[in-house]
Amino acid sequence: NSYEVIAGDEASYINGGYQDRPGGSQGFTGFTPESAVDESRDNVGVYVEAENQLTTDFMWGAAIRHEDYSDFGNNTSWKLSGRYDLTDRVAVRGAINTGFRAPSVQQLYFTNISTLFVDRGDGLEPEQSGTFNNISPVTQALGIGDLQPEESESVSLGMVWNGYDGLAITVDAFQIEIEDRIILSGDVSPVDSPAVEEALATTSAENARFFLNAVDTTTKGLDIVASKTFGVGAYGDLKAQLAYGYNNTEIDSINLPQLLDGLDDVLFDSDEQIRMTRSTPDHSGSIGLTHTKGKWTSNVQFSYFGNYSIGYTSGTETYGPNWITDVTVNYQWNDALALRVGAQNLFSEYPDERAEGNQFNGIFKYPLTNSPIGFNGGYFYSEVEYKF
Repeated sequence: NSYEVIAGDEASYINGGYQDRPGGSQGFTGFTPESAVDESRDNVGVYVEAENQLTTDFMWGAAIRHEDYSDFGNNTSWKLSGRYDLTDRVAVRGAINTGFRAPSVQQLYFTNISTLFVDRGDGLEPEQSGTFNNISPVTQALGIGDLQPEESESVSLGMVWNGYDGLAITVDAFQIEIEDRIILSGDVSPVDSPAVEEALATTSAENARFFLNAVDTTTKGLDIVASKTFGVGAYGDLKAQLAYGYNNTEIDSINLPQLLDGLDDVLFDSDEQIRMTRSTPDHSGSIGLTHTKGKWTSNVQFSYFGNYSIGYTSGTETYGPNWITDVTVNYQWNDALALRVGAQNLFSEYPDERAEGNQFNGIFKYPLTNSPIGFNGGYFYSEVEYKF
């Protein structure tokens, strides 16, 4: 894949001596030649998986994946899994695996200097803020190492019960440890450290931010699913499903460059820590009903999302919980043609409004990020699907 930013028109970023006028709603200047970048990378991956029914009661599986990237090296990840049938109706299952996520080319190479409004204690003031990429002299001067992949180790253990009359229940617990999570730092300025002042001396930026591997986390969770199919005679079949999910993420450590030691609250402040650990609900669930009769399939799902939090300069706000309803009706005309109508968030539920002080002149009332139900209300659609 490749990534490119080209310089904008010269008039979009030069200072030609024109007397300043009051700014409009858009303060973004054009990309300067210093922000232009044209980078690409190649990667090759090999994946092998095997499964074997070793005995009547025991099945095992193994997988291995190797990828080689042109810009940062290679990675090998693997997975082992197994299932053992205790009885005809009860089984236990488990898996252990490693994983990784390569830094995106944007995280590696994006750079730009733009105007941001920052509150340094005297209200919002405009500042020239620079986002500097991994190969910039600024990040190198600050001791920011080359971006590396995020790596994970996961383990899960569960039980399956195939009960009577089509009732099935699964319970799975899991833990995911992620090392070297990539973050976009907060803005550091010369007042924070002499090292920052020295690094920014040859730029037009008043502060700097950058991508870096900095955080280790552990996520623990539980998934429970129960389903049952009912025959309703001449009225077709009805499948009911009840699901519950719990997940909680904790920060294990924050690892910052030695030159910026003591700036934890600036580089990865409490707002960002809340975003990483509390911006998705710990608790979620759903109730689903699917009715099938002949060529007709209808589905209704009620989804529950628990509380979640977002950090602001003024403090932390907690939103939720929320219920939304999704409905779909499908008609299978023939093997190739299907007609479908549906609604997502049928009753147009919205998240809780932000506190007035966190809005902007009465607009941006809802959380702009992380809301599990969005902020656009209901979505209604019709589809025609044809398979060739």
